[in-house]
Amino acid sequence: MTGTSNKTKIQTIQKLSQLKLDLPNCVFIYDKNLLKTSAKKWIQSCPISLGVVAGEELKTIQSFEKVLVQVFKLASHIELSRLTFVSVGGGSVGDFVGFLASVYKRGAGLVHVPSTWLAAVDSAHGGKTALNIQSYKNQIGTFYPAQKIFLVEELLKSQPTERVFEAYPEFFKIALIEGGVLWKKVSQVKKLDHSVLWKLLPAAIQAKYKVVAKDPFEKTGLRAHLNLGHTLGHVFESVQKTPHGIAVGQGLQWAIHLSYQQGLLSAEKFREIVFSTGYQFLPQVQFEEKITSSIFLKTLLKDKKMTSASEVYFIFVTAPGKTLRKKISTQELTDFYKDTFLD
Repeated sequence: MTGTSNKTKIQTIQKLSQLKLDLPNCVFIYDKNLLKTSAKKWIQSCPISLGVVAGEELKTIQSFEKVLVQVFKLASHIELSRLTFVSVGGGSVGDFVGFLASVYKRGAGLVHVPSTWLAAVDSAHGGKTALNIQSYKNQIGTFYPAQKIFLVEELLKSQPTERVFEAYPEFFKIALIEGGVLWKKVSQVKKLDHSVLWKLLPAAIQAKYKVVAKDPFEKTGLRAHLNLGHTLGHVFESVQKTPHGIAVGQGLQWAIHLSYQQGLLSAEKFREIVFSTGYQFLPQVQFEEKITSSIFLKTLLKDKKMTSASEVYFIFVTAPGKTLRKKISTQELTDFYKDTFLD
């Protein structure tokens, strides 16, 4: 797939060696874990590079200052008009480097080379950048779309199999939002592997850009439909340190069931979703330890979607291809959580 979406050029290539950039003026910031993969030789060939430890700890103010000092040393000789930051990694690296590029001397070039399926289908696209404040996720950020995004088959298919299962909920989510042909393809998935995700990737990305284009700066609430599955998912992720993709998958199932319980999703459409072959690949909601209703509520109140201490915007499913953004009380959410998981 080669195309332009929201002024971002997206290019699909087979190998890292085919990636064409103005290397002398690029600062590559990469996930150090990639040095354990076949990407090591390519990374070491980049003239100016800086390895970071991926994860939420990277997205702290303290980490940002530390990396910024290193970047000043590495990039001081490059003219700002020619400087490009290249993120090579998953979502946390992309979020971090995107923010860095957006504020470094009021804005430098930005290229994403997502190394995980989750980043390739979701976080690399749409221009969101972010840092965290303590346990509050993504509280500091900008909208700063990359000029280019390279989807590298060699890099993505070199990831462990568990990365496939962590990313699949985002494919299922965007297919549920999009409906139509994409929903038919994802709902009928009978096996899950790298090749399946690679085939689904272009259509899934375009479906996300369709939503982003309606509300690029999150002013109207339309882009918030991409938060489907994230409300409870963020609770799992925060309290149990569940990987983001798995947490979203668990939250997505919860959103589907809540939509049915609220009478917003008909029994017929509910069965179409939960009895689809693709649904079986969503991660099961299992707890390493019980999250009490009080812990659930406390964590929920940290969510950026809160409108007050008593209400939150929630994304419901009314049918494949149709979602609804609607306020719901935190008490209703807590009661449903308690009745569903704690009884």
